[in-house]
Amino acid sequence: MSKSPIFTSSFNNPNMKRLILITVLLFIVSCQQKSKMDPNINPFFQEWNTPYEVPPFLDIKDEHYMPAYEQGMKENLEEIDVIVNNPEAPTFANTIEELERTENYFLR
Repeated sequence: MSKSPIFTSSFNNPNMKRLILITVLLFIVSCQQKSKMDPNINPFFQEWNTPYEVPPFLDIKDEHYMPAYEQGMKENLEEIDVIVNNPEAPTFANTIEELERTENYFLR
């Protein structure tokens, strides 16, 4: 099997070898980025000090979702119980507006 003269001549060039080596090393280093957050802390329960308050995606793991959903559902049901058990006569302000406010945990 014959080698391509273009590939052989360019790969034997020392500058090309350096360029390939630097590119591969940069790729490997960029893949090694570690999270700064403690792995025992669920990022969904923390305040996000990120630009535009987006989630810290590097810190979120699969095991963080279920506890966050369960906590959010629990808090949401507690808030709905307060609305349902309100002794005042139902009005738009104390039912619909309060019900919309209960969604805030999941909008995050």
